[in-house]
Amino acid sequence: MKKILLTLVVTLFPMNSLFAQDITKKADGIYNGKLWINLMSPIDDESEPVEGQEIKIFPDGENTVTFALYNFMFGDVVLGDIILPNVPVTESNGKLVFGANEPKFFNFESAGIEATAQLNSTTSFIEGGRLYADIDVVWTNGGNVPIYVRFDGNKTADTGIVNIAAGKHNGIENIYNLNGVRISAAKGLCIKNGKKVFVK
Repeated sequence: MKKILLTLVVTLFPMNSLFAQDITKKADGIYNGKLWINLMSPIDDESEPVEGQEIKIFPDGENTVTFALYNFMFGDVVLGDIILPNVPVTESNGKLVFGANEPKFFNFESAGIEATAQLNSTTSFIEGGRLYADIDVVWTNGGNVPIYVRFDGNKTADTGIVNIAAGKHNGIENIYNLNGVRISAAKGLCIKNGKKVFVK
């Protein structure tokens, strides 16, 4: 009996892992669309969106993805990148939904703004190639003022980024940008020797 149970567990484990990879591959993509940003008040029908914005989502583990909004702007000022790693993703009723994720700290030095951000797991989803996402940003050194950020757009391409297994590198560093192109020097979020790292 024990042997049968052990065989069943060994057989089902790879299937669960494969299913998890399929979900993260479904979420993977470059999404183009509109971005709304409101200071202090929630986004409503009168809020004006900024067209032509881009968000990248790519696998970073089993059942988790990285959510990246590069060159986040407030008004005419580029603050920096909002990168949210390890966001859980599951499939429910034909939708990809995001799980609870911890707020990440950001220091937008150019504007003197410190903030936290997290993906709202209650309202954000992917369905039929459409990404609808609310990003909850809190301006922590400005009196904990909420900044409401919403994205609505469609997938235009895959990122081509996959979970890369680290291998031997014999003292030579293999560094790639998030588009999978090998680069000579690391800065920002990159893949270094098979692991995602952030280099200041």
